[in-house]
Amino acid sequence: MSATNESAAPKGPSEQQRQMDEKLREAARKQNEREAQLSSLLGQGDARGLKLVGGSVSESTFIDAVKENMEVFEVSKAQAVKDVVQEFRLMGLDVSELAERYLNDSQQE
Repeated sequence: MSATNESAAPKGPSEQQRQMDEKLREAARKQNEREAQLSSLLGQGDARGLKLVGGSVSESTFIDAVKENMEVFEVSKAQAVKDVVQEFRLMGLDVSELAERYLNDSQQE
């Protein structure tokens, strides 16, 4: 029996293991990006909340929120309005009149 048995020597990770490691690193990177974006959006949502006065939302705040959602989430104007209405509803605010007026004004343009 030989004292230098090559099969007992430690080997580096296999190609399959390296590929799996790379996929895990990529998935973690994407997750970190999503979490950073979420954190940023939550911060912006808090800033929107500070703009609320007396339980109402100004038209300019509503429009800014719609435009921001369109840019950040790359959605249509109608989808952005729907999402903003839901966001403000979760804060206990009814912006349905603003949404209807905004969509009607947009169709006339």
